[in-house]
Order: sequence, then structure tokens, then C-alpha cells
Amino acid sequence: MTCQAAQQRLDTTLREQALRGEECVRQGCKTFFSSPGSRNSPLLYALAQRSDCLIDIHFDERGSAFQALGHAKASGNPAVLISTS
Repeated sequence: MTCQAAQQRLDTTLREQALRGEECVRQGCKTFFSSPGSRNSPLLYALAQRSDCLIDIHFDERGSAFQALGHAKASGNPAVLISTS
């Protein structure tokens, strides 16, 4: 794969993930919980570019899941869990 082809693939991936983030926000989800990994990095990067999103990072996916559940129950607002598996 050439450098130009790799850059085009990266650009396409980032655009796709930005659209996913946009759809989550349109549906009322503005708080995201995640344990970062290589598979979800493009989505987290796209969300980090938005000023209307809050991203809470936790080192353990189970911990992130409980945080998302607690946030949704306490606030009454949806939360999104971004996981690698």
C-alpha cells in the first residue's frame, strides 16, 4: 500500500466515524464512555473534535460500562459505551 493510499483510507475511516458520532449526537447522546484501543481510536478521535461531546475514559471496559449505566440512571440522559470487543 502506498503512502497516498494509506492516507486516503485513513481519511475515509475518519469521515465514517465522524458520521457515526454525528448520528449519536442527533439522537441525543452526548456523553460517551470508553476504554481506548486501536479499534475504537478513530471514533474517539472524531468525537474529541466536537465541542458538544463529553468523553470519559476508563482503563477497564467493565468499569466504563458501569459508569455509562450509572450516568444514564442518574441523569436520565442516554450514554454511549464505546468498546473494542
